[in-house]
Amino acid sequence: MGGKYYAVRVGRRPGIYEDWGQVKPLVEGYPGAQHKSFKSRDEAMRYLSNGPSAAAGSKRRRDDYDDDSDDDRYHRPPPPAYRQSNPYRPPAPQPHPYPSRQPVIMSLTVPSSRDNYDGGYRSSGGGGSSSFPFHRSSSAPGGLERRGSSGVYDPVVEGPLQPVRSNTLYQLEFDGASRGNPGKAGCGAVLRRLDTGDVVCRLRKYMGSNSTNNEAEYTALLEGLKMARRLGVTRLQAQGDSKLVVQQVQGRWAINKDHLRALCDQVKQETRHFQDFNIRHVLRHLNGDADKLSNDAIDLAYR
Repeated sequence: MGGKYYAVRVGRRPGIYEDWGQVKPLVEGYPGAQHKSFKSRDEAMRYLSNGPSAAAGSKRRRDDYDDDSDDDRYHRPPPPAYRQSNPYRPPAPQPHPYPSRQPVIMSLTVPSSRDNYDGGYRSSGGGGSSSFPFHRSSSAPGGLERRGSSGVYDPVVEGPLQPVRSNTLYQLEFDGASRGNPGKAGCGAVLRRLDTGDVVCRLRKYMGSNSTNNEAEYTALLEGLKMARRLGVTRLQAQGDSKLVVQQVQGRWAINKDHLRALCDQVKQETRHFQDFNIRHVLRHLNGDADKLSNDAIDLAYR
């Protein structure tokens, strides 16, 4: 056919494309981006399946003390990319026989009487990004992300960058990092439309100096779920590179530590708010945006 196929192996949205105009915004300015053009789709697929090169891996600032268990002896096939029902949610009442076919744009302003979580957000304050609609601004000497009334650090949120539609499927990418395990820790989450890949909201949170990597991973997922719920998302697919967290939330792996069991229970309780929910494990090079946010949460905490 004479056409070209562009494979994006490391970028904002890895995949195979047939037009350079689609590829350019996915790799331009992305740290460690890897992409290549091919004459056939098969060649592009082989390039994509080989994963990132060592050069890209060397740029990763991932915690070297990751205590996740990625032993393949415990690996099971991942769940389907999307399920039609939420296994953590009670059965819903019978829908109206004549539902509206038009998508409904949810209001992004949530009354503070619903819960106290709205007080935990503040704007990132940079780059002219729009502030969170239920944000309460705060500041602290030296740029340290301030502690809330409960003694924990506040998340820093950028967005929403576009309206949220209740019938649209969204993807939540989450990641955590701990330098020392336990040590200084941070978590990050990215919410994007699954059909277009457009980012709707970003979140990062500094967790102090005595948290493990697993605690950071769970906190990233929990904060991301709360963010998605408050924005009005009803259909959500979550993904992270912590096999331990994903398998425990799915109920496939046992939880031997009480503090992780408590975090897992909070995650499952939060997922009950979504009409459709699914969680899956992905490789680390496919989770770069959330990884960067989790490390930024640590690096920017004292600036």
